[in-house]
Amino acid sequence: MSSYGFSLRYQEHWGVQLRLERGRLDVLVPSSDADPIDIRLPGRAVVVEPGESVRLVLED
Repeated sequence: MSSYGFSLRYQEHWGVQLRLERGRLDVLVPSSDADPIDIRLPGRAVVVEPGESVRLVLED
């Protein structure tokens, strides 16, 4: 499988989109009045504000 994506509800956020593709993870948080989402991976953490997206390179 070269790519996999889905949407989910996380805490107060509806429609958070995740896409995993060859060594990277894209996260899109829809606009809302909810708090930011903390994403934690081994050795790092990022905060994604509502209405923003982030691309994370995944280490082997």
